[in-house]
Amino acid sequence: MPAPRGAGRPLPGSRLLNESGTRLLLKANKYRKFARWIGDRETVQRILSLADELKQRARAMVRPHEDKIRKRAREIWEENGRPAGRDVEFWLQAERELQEAEVKEVPDDI
Repeated sequence: MPAPRGAGRPLPGSRLLNESGTRLLLKANKYRKFARWIGDRETVQRILSLADELKQRARAMVRPHEDKIRKRAREIWEENGRPAGRDVEFWLQAERELQEAEVKEVPDDI
């Protein structure tokens, strides 16, 4: 099932995901800037590693991998009797489900 047209547009309810992802990206950038002021090389490397991890988590929150979306959209399509013309609906539902699952996996203490 290819990505339907319009599948990349923001989802209703995805504002929280975008805000969470944005917060993580801002925190990662803050850590990178902070690392410039540190003299200890090992500490700098640890801070930069943390910043990279935060960026990866933010990206994962904002947009789950397309293959996962495609697989879940197909499952939803099959569960609904394989109807024609509802591909965008099922794609968006799968995208929303996966994004919500990503939010639940990220610990609150980050």
